[in-house]
Amino acid sequence: MDWVRGAAIGRGSSAAVHIAFNRSFPSTTFAVKSSAHSSSSLLRHEADVLAKLQGCNQIIGFFGHDITSDPAGSGIDLTYNVFLEYADGGTISDAIQRAGGRLPELTIRRYLCSILLGLRHIHDMGYVHCDIKPQNILIAGEEARIADFGLAKRAAEESHVEIRGTPMYLAPESAARNEYEAAADIWALGCTVSEMVSGLPPWRDAEDSENGVWALMFRLGFSEELPEIPPEMSEEGKDFLRRCFVKEPSSRWSAEMLLSHPFVASTSELELEEEAMACSVSSTSPRSVLGYSFANPIPPSPPTTSEMPDSFQLGFAEEGVLRVTIGGLTSEERPDWTSASPEEEEAMACSVSYTFPRSVLGHSFANSIPLSPPRTSEMPDSFQLAFAEEEVRERIRGLASEEQPDWTRTSPEEDEGWLTVR
Repeated sequence: MDWVRGAAIGRGSSAAVHIAFNRSFPSTTFAVKSSAHSSSSLLRHEADVLAKLQGCNQIIGFFGHDITSDPAGSGIDLTYNVFLEYADGGTISDAIQRAGGRLPELTIRRYLCSILLGLRHIHDMGYVHCDIKPQNILIAGEEARIADFGLAKRAAEESHVEIRGTPMYLAPESAARNEYEAAADIWALGCTVSEMVSGLPPWRDAEDSENGVWALMFRLGFSEELPEIPPEMSEEGKDFLRRCFVKEPSSRWSAEMLLSHPFVASTSELELEEEAMACSVSSTSPRSVLGYSFANPIPPSPPTTSEMPDSFQLGFAEEGVLRVTIGGLTSEERPDWTSASPEEEEAMACSVSYTFPRSVLGHSFANSIPLSPPRTSEMPDSFQLAFAEEEVRERIRGLASEEQPDWTRTSPEEDEGWLTVR
């Protein structure tokens, strides 16, 4: 791939991350993680693991790797590069800072659902991440992505590293017996959630020094002490953390089990409610109709006037006018309003009432509304036209013209003259 390296966006202990662009497709943005080839064992291991874990949206995307000359051009060393999905939201750690030190619980639930789906995939594929923490979880759009697989290992594979991962997020069995299996990721997840809620590390009183690390390892592996559960959490959230903070790994809940926990399961219900509210179309709000994308057209089925009550104020009943309007916005063909017969123009004037929202009538009609107006023979006797025939024709032609008529400048007398409805 012909690519160019951009600005640095992150740096770890063994690699640097830059934004990158494809020369052939400049609008294509991705991330490149690089390290000197001579010390790239962790990065090469990460690429190998990522290649095997693709197929899950909650795992950061992997696009391949290559080797280039070092950026300085000295030729002394080569650079090993791994191409990854660019997550524009940064890390969970960044999100906590942006939010002022703690994330809203609904946001935590949403991210948590993504992380658990990713962990379930990792564990089902026979791997353990071994370094789950806020800095290693990225945000892309509204979803979280698990990243940084440099310390990942095969399940049941013996670990030859003295400390595998970050001490603050280590599980008790890892500290006591150097044991790193799927359950260790769940403990680290609990620590991550605690930090998302409080903005503080799970062991907030641990001393940040070498002696402090070993003191923490002893507390983790050989005491009954557990990380503090933030008191501000909901009861469901506290119970979720209790399922993660279980000393015995065999009794700790798995990712599959936690996905059914009310703290996570209710997230999907909340999202469905939000989606339903966002997609609902209220007949009293023209903005919700005109704001609809119409990517999937709704075939209109306008009601006949014989089905309508005599007392309605709009030219069409509440549901009917929406369906006709929505159906018209999906039409590709502009109707010939100027060739309408006097009878059709008269009926059209009856179908557009003063009480109809002006913002709908002010629509530019780039996608015109092919109405099939009811004939006067089908209209109730209670309709009376208040405008003369010529004025009706002029307004109808205005709807079809390229220049939008200025309906807002009508005088009160003209407004009152739209329709008289008994």
